[in-house]
Amino acid sequence: MGGKMKHQTIILAVLMMAACSQDAPPAQELPTPEASATSTARPDMIPDALVDTDLTAPQSDFSADLQPMTMQVFRSGELPQETIQAMNDCIEATRTSGDTEKICVGLIMDTCPEDAFTTADMVACVGYEFDYWTDRLETAVDRLSELYSEDDDEFGEEGAISVSLTGMFTAAQEDWHEFRRSTCQLESMRFRGGTMGRVTGSTCMVELTAHQVIHLEDQILLFEDY
Repeated sequence: MGGKMKHQTIILAVLMMAACSQDAPPAQELPTPEASATSTARPDMIPDALVDTDLTAPQSDFSADLQPMTMQVFRSGELPQETIQAMNDCIEATRTSGDTEKICVGLIMDTCPEDAFTTADMVACVGYEFDYWTDRLETAVDRLSELYSEDDDEFGEEGAISVSLTGMFTAAQEDWHEFRRSTCQLESMRFRGGTMGRVTGSTCMVELTAHQVIHLEDQILLFEDY
């Protein structure tokens, strides 16, 4: 199933098991906020929008080509190289059409084992995708910083005003990190300590990071082609 369908499947699975299991701490955790020790957990509930969602949507070509991880590989903490390559291929193939977010985001989660069904496993599964997009984010930020620095060196004293694009980009990234943190904290705490919050907060981190990566990589291409 596609990335969005996978997200919904993860959420539904968490909700169905929330009342009857208590999980061990996850081996791989995303930086989502912890529930307050004094808070009263809001009972988990399945939103109507998810109940009415068709979870049998066809797979994308890239999703169909990916091999599911075995539990041994899943527990290793290392994303298989063929999965990384499939993600890279998907992004390059969809960049021109603008369909990268719709088709590629969620593909790594599609490869997680079906029997990785505890909440801890589901958050760890999201963590694999988060790590992939974080690596691309760091690469994109480094490259764009280099390009802005080169532009500042060549044209910094020209134009109607003198500005440092490098400094502005650094400030913009700091603002974006704060936006991501507060937005995903809200997504996590909407359920006031309920199990679903761990999954929605983690998935939010993936989606916003992927969106930023795609934006920055597009800026790099424009800069290099200019």
